[in-house]
Amino acid sequence: MTLKLNKSDQNILINFAKINKSMILVPGKEQTTIDTNKKIFARGTLSFGIPYQLGFYDTEQFLKFYDLLGEPELDFQKDRVNMVKPDGESVHYYYSNENVLNVPRPSREPDVSNPTVMFQLTKEKLNNIKTSVGIFSSQNMAICLRNGSIDVKVSQAASQSTYTVHVGSIESPKKFNAVINSMNLKIVPDDYDVSVYEPIVNRGPRVYLVSKNSNLNYIIPCESESTFD
Repeated sequence: MTLKLNKSDQNILINFAKINKSMILVPGKEQTTIDTNKKIFARGTLSFGIPYQLGFYDTEQFLKFYDLLGEPELDFQKDRVNMVKPDGESVHYYYSNENVLNVPRPSREPDVSNPTVMFQLTKEKLNNIKTSVGIFSSQNMAICLRNGSIDVKVSQAASQSTYTVHVGSIESPKKFNAVINSMNLKIVPDDYDVSVYEPIVNRGPRVYLVSKNSNLNYIIPCESESTFD
């Protein structure tokens, strides 16, 4: 099976590599990954179907060779993927034994039904949030609901300084402070539909982000200091 990765495919694999160095791809278009601490779950849809289950120990290394050869065609074999340029320059990249890959598998399909609130997050606001996290060197950010206003806040631990961006409004008496570790915000820059879930039996509080343009979605758990009233 010979093909080329389009830009969306490359973005998915690059993003997966940031979440977990290792990766297991399964037959078909829909792929998932989860970080080694089981904190970030990501799902992406490729433009093509993977023919065999295969694993990469160092996905970034594989992608660097793909880039080195100028984005060549990929020929997927059962034990390796061949990257060959028209002039004959090539890399034969062998898959890793899955027993050595630290890629946790979710025990069950994540439940994304019945969100507490939903809102849209633009790429511009997401970039500003990430920038404010860097400026403050903040470990956490929070999605807050108070008096019907949904805001994202980033605070500096050593002071009372806070960056706030308004992301939506709803008519609801509920209030919550959903805290996310900023290190878990390993998502591609894009516009998102965001859902926040309060804790229920057998499901902790979490945030579900669906990319509007990148064929990617993520589930990120909230930290223990989160509050839901």
